[in-house]
Amino acid sequence: MVMNSSGADWNTGNIFAQSLTGENRRKIIEMTTDRLSDDLPFELMASPEKLSAAAKGTARTVVNELRLSITDKDLHDIVTKVVGQVAGFGYLYPLFQRDDISEILVNPNRTLWVMEKGSMDFTLVKGDISERETDRVVEALLRQSGRSLTEAVPTVSAKLARVDNSELPALRGGARIHIVHRCVCPAMNGTHSINIRMYEQEPVKPEKILKWNMAPEKVIHGMLNMVTNRARVMVFGGTASGKTTLLSALCDAIPKDKRVVKIEDPEEIWIDHPNVTTIEARSSSPGMSLQEITVAYGVDNAMRMSPSWLIVGEVRDGAACLGLLRGLMSDHSGLSTTHAESPEAAAYRLALLMEMDCHQEFSTSYTLIAEALDVFVQVGFDRDAGRRIIKGVWQIEKRVGENGEPVFLPLYLPGNSEIKPLARRRS
Repeated sequence: MVMNSSGADWNTGNIFAQSLTGENRRKIIEMTTDRLSDDLPFELMASPEKLSAAAKGTARTVVNELRLSITDKDLHDIVTKVVGQVAGFGYLYPLFQRDDISEILVNPNRTLWVMEKGSMDFTLVKGDISERETDRVVEALLRQSGRSLTEAVPTVSAKLARVDNSELPALRGGARIHIVHRCVCPAMNGTHSINIRMYEQEPVKPEKILKWNMAPEKVIHGMLNMVTNRARVMVFGGTASGKTTLLSALCDAIPKDKRVVKIEDPEEIWIDHPNVTTIEARSSSPGMSLQEITVAYGVDNAMRMSPSWLIVGEVRDGAACLGLLRGLMSDHSGLSTTHAESPEAAAYRLALLMEMDCHQEFSTSYTLIAEALDVFVQVGFDRDAGRRIIKGVWQIEKRVGENGEPVFLPLYLPGNSEIKPLARRRS
């Protein structure tokens, strides 16, 4: 039985109404939390308004079943506690309310850090976070994937799917999560290690790249024209340099009547295109019978799906690299990313991956890279300017140098206002 704030019964005909004792309050919270937690969809967790409404309705049902009386204030307090327990986001909740954060991490020494968009450094938000609260945070983060963190399975990589209408801005684009159990990252009275990489909340349009002043307007438009004309592009740079963001913007130039197949681990590229299919890699945890899906496996499958464009989120191993390059040589266009600090280093890294994982000679790999790829684009952080920039665009030549290494022709370097046309054209 629920009473209004003045204390009057909302169901005055119930003569069995009892006053709300501390024990009754605990019981209402416990029963409401248990009922609300059963099969709770993540979309509800990510919407405080909807979760509060659901908690209020469930609490009222519990109150009536227990034949109790409750004021508006007591109901509000109970709903607040229930929402906090059910959502389980704890100290992450205020961070999820922001739209200016690119990464969140929890260290085993119980410190909470964030990296804001446009920055390359972390800022301390809070120290001495609770071990128990971190356990609830981990459970909440993994609820959507159905996975759990244990000493038997001490590392978990998962993702938070996009929640378009979430009242928590940070969750609208989804996120990549990696959690390491405290048993393998020890610290004095420590807790689990958590990394959360937030994704863009909407498809990255070229206008955003221009607004961020990553390169002159004519350079951005020149790169987009290259993509439209089927150039095969490799974007490279350091960690958190903006590779995926730039790749997403370049994908906007893919003609809308073309078929796109993305292969990612995990999915994070958001393309505004009507004809896109994504193959997402997945690992197979110990004791699970699920088949492991690698990026290389995804590329092989994509080749049977009639793609006009192949998009590989990141080349991390030789098998994936070899599959991508073979696909690009089969008259497909494509874009991908890799880690490197120069075009020569990027080509060397790709060749090294194929040598280590596929036992392919460097000379063969270099020839394959020169045949399959057209353009290398470097992104990075300019600390003097305080922003991410395009550090260069190069055309890779079909010929090789004296030692068999690829030859690169610069098309754009910082300080230039325009980009040279690409000599290599795809029919």
